[in-house]
Amino acid sequence: MSQQLTFSLSYKEALEKEDFFFSRCNLNAATVLGNWENWTFGMMVLVGPKYSGKTHLCSVWAKETNALRINVNEANDKLDHCLRMDFVCIEDIDTMIDIKEKRKKEIEEALFHLINHFVQRGKKALFSAKKMPHHWQLSLKDLESRMLSFNKVSIKEPDDKLILALLLKLFNDRQVKVGHDELKHIALRIDRSFSGMNEFVQLLDKKSLTLQRKINFSLINETIKEMKRSECQ
Repeated sequence: MSQQLTFSLSYKEALEKEDFFFSRCNLNAATVLGNWENWTFGMMVLVGPKYSGKTHLCSVWAKETNALRINVNEANDKLDHCLRMDFVCIEDIDTMIDIKEKRKKEIEEALFHLINHFVQRGKKALFSAKKMPHHWQLSLKDLESRMLSFNKVSIKEPDDKLILALLLKLFNDRQVKVGHDELKHIALRIDRSFSGMNEFVQLLDKKSLTLQRKINFSLINETIKEMKRSECQ
């Protein structure tokens, strides 16, 4: 089981500092965010797969720095508020790809203005995304150039040390009790990516509630087979 962060998730996700688990795949990211005083230009881009813990780390960083934390879709509407802050966390930057062009242009211009304001005044901004900036399809080339110049830190897919800890956390978030033997059984048989583990826990919990059955090896195996069938379709 992984060591817990001393860096503080019904369905209520545990998002506190002590709920985060260190492993080789995320240790560097957590360390870099903790050393925000040393960020070049005061900017950092946090990159990681869906469900990898970006939201958790952003939440911890925002609490420790008293940062304003927003989704990128709010950047234009909340620009004035952002400019008054010393620390800002802007999440899901790469989701701008799906925004209508006019709105996307407004958000990009707001981000560019915010970045220039923060760099000139020595303020700090953390950005999160699933992919690196060159995949974001930014229309404003000055913004793209800025983002590409900033330091980036990545969360990798989970290693063996983290699998059981994450599965346990996902079940605990849903207030579902699963034994250690069952956890090991699951870990050896499912897609061990962040997304794969999340999808499995969601499906198993849903089946347990719908069928009014206790989570045991039988229900676990049925759910594993269902997941594998869906993957083959």
